[in-house]
Amino acid sequence: METIRELLTRQGALDKQIKLDVSTILWKRTPSVQPFLTISSKLASEKALNTKVEWLNKNPLPMEVTYTGANEATIGVSLTFPNWTYMRLGDRWMNRRSGEIIRVSAKPASSAVTVTRDWGSAYGGGVLLVTGDVFTILGTSQEESDTNAEGRAILPTEDYNYTELWEDYAKTSLEAELMETVTGQDLRQQSIDDMKDAHLKKIELECIFGERAQTTIGTYYARTMRGIYRFIQTHVWSMNDISDFTRLGFDDFIMQINENTPDRKDRVFICSGFLKSRVSGWGMNTLVLNDQRTREFGMEISTYNGSTGGKIDIIEAPLFVGDYLSYLGIVLEYDRIAWKWLKNTELMLNVGEGYRNYRLDKIQTIGTMRFANENRMGLIKKA
Repeated sequence: METIRELLTRQGALDKQIKLDVSTILWKRTPSVQPFLTISSKLASEKALNTKVEWLNKNPLPMEVTYTGANEATIGVSLTFPNWTYMRLGDRWMNRRSGEIIRVSAKPASSAVTVTRDWGSAYGGGVLLVTGDVFTILGTSQEESDTNAEGRAILPTEDYNYTELWEDYAKTSLEAELMETVTGQDLRQQSIDDMKDAHLKKIELECIFGERAQTTIGTYYARTMRGIYRFIQTHVWSMNDISDFTRLGFDDFIMQINENTPDRKDRVFICSGFLKSRVSGWGMNTLVLNDQRTREFGMEISTYNGSTGGKIDIIEAPLFVGDYLSYLGIVLEYDRIAWKWLKNTELMLNVGEGYRNYRLDKIQTIGTMRFANENRMGLIKKA
């Protein structure tokens, strides 16, 4: 590969400013170090139209409601359901624990929903209803020629992220630029390569842990993006100890996420090496190298075969190290994240003032991440 000095010499621009779009090369430089950037840039890298990137989250119609009232055995009562807006007159819901079917007998107007219990008298009445019971919808039983049928719809919700500007500099003295090294690579090239690696790591960490903000510093705005760690609110598993991370617990966690995903899209679990080693120890063939995905993304990707029959890809994140980060894992769908750039990564050479005794080079990126439908993702972390 042509070195920086060879490039500048060929173009007669040793002391002139020159700009190079290095996004295509840079993002392939160390794919395993920045899995979030690698996946998003490979599958969905799009031009942003504004510093505020907006999108709509469309969720499927809920299929479950949870009972939160007291234990109850009475037939024909008013029951408490916090998500009562999902229920319509005539709906029949089955208790997943007991098998009892209830029918909504009056149009819900609050969390106190009037129902007929033990629909069809399958249990002969007197079935105990327990706080926390989950009900799954079966269908709607309406009268013939009924004119009071209601529709159910979930409106899309809006969300957004801000683009962020990342900028790094490499400074090399003229003497160092002319020196030969043991590897044969000039020191300026090494300095620029180190700057590239640090640049990518900072963007990756911001994509995970960043917080969304827009404020003025002096005359102009400064914006930062929100990372996926702070976007995920619905499915969060906080562990007190690594012993909590069991195969049964992990499979149950994935199943909870699946309840919001009727189409069951391809998922990936990006986690620490600590968690990945735990998964590999759950039994033979629970973790198998996925050759196709590995070739596609240029980093090692394995597939976990869940005890319930489900599968999910697993990628180790080298940046997840240390006491707290060793417990970190993020579940997401491949097609729910996207890299949105206002300015693709650009390397600018000789940005310092002329006739100095050093070379100053800069790398710059302006972009953000889109994380659609956080309720179809999951976060595992230390409590």
